[in-house]
Amino acid sequence: MTPAPHKSIAKGVSGYRFVKPPLIVRQDLSDQASDVTVYFRMNRRLPKGSYGEVVSQPPATRKAVWFLPKSERCYMQYAGGTKHSPWSGVPLGTPATLALHIHGVSQTLQAVSPLIAPLPVQRNPKGLGDEGLAHEHRLHCLRERRAR
Repeated sequence: MTPAPHKSIAKGVSGYRFVKPPLIVRQDLSDQASDVTVYFRMNRRLPKGSYGEVVSQPPATRKAVWFLPKSERCYMQYAGGTKHSPWSGVPLGTPATLALHIHGVSQTLQAVSPLIAPLPVQRNPKGLGDEGLAHEHRLHCLRERRAR
């Protein structure tokens, strides 16, 4: 199945926009549990208090997530992974919407990306396996981190 192309529902909200399509990664933990991790890069730093929701289509699964900065404009957050997770039955390639609620902005910035499988684990400079490193590479987040 070919993933659906990224669709930016809002091209920008109050000067905020996604630099690259968000990566919405679904990983099966068991036959009844899956977790979802979201990686995305913004054109500028988000204010504290910003949060998002990930919604799959179908079923309409909402999960509010608070984003952790990985670098100045790159974010990731674990968005689920309990037993009988609502993400377990959602197939890879299913469109999922990241709705970003930016603190102090009345509009919601949204982007649609397909649920993808985790990228292969890469080794960090210390030689340890890092599950998120490949996703950060795809978003060009590590280049930003090194420039600081």
